[in-house]
Amino acid sequence: MIKKQNNIKNWEQFIIEKNDVESSEIVDNITSKLDEMGIKYELSGNKFKPFKVIHKPINKSDEFYKQFDDIIYTNNLESVVKVS
Repeated sequence: MIKKQNNIKNWEQFIIEKNDVESSEIVDNITSKLDEMGIKYELSGNKFKPFKVIHKPINKSDEFYKQFDDIIYTNNLESVVKVS
């Protein structure tokens, strides 16, 4: 019985660590795309809400905004976007 409990705790720890790695990879992917586009952003340090703010530039092309919107809406980041 104790062995099963240890296995469950190990599995839970594995899931937590796996999710942390996947979350980190997702944030790295998003920040990479934002950097390529020259978009300024601030990270919060909170793994559940990693972005404090993403600054949406003005006076850009339609293609730029399409690409920006794809990143924002695909990753549910609408709440942290500020027009600057």
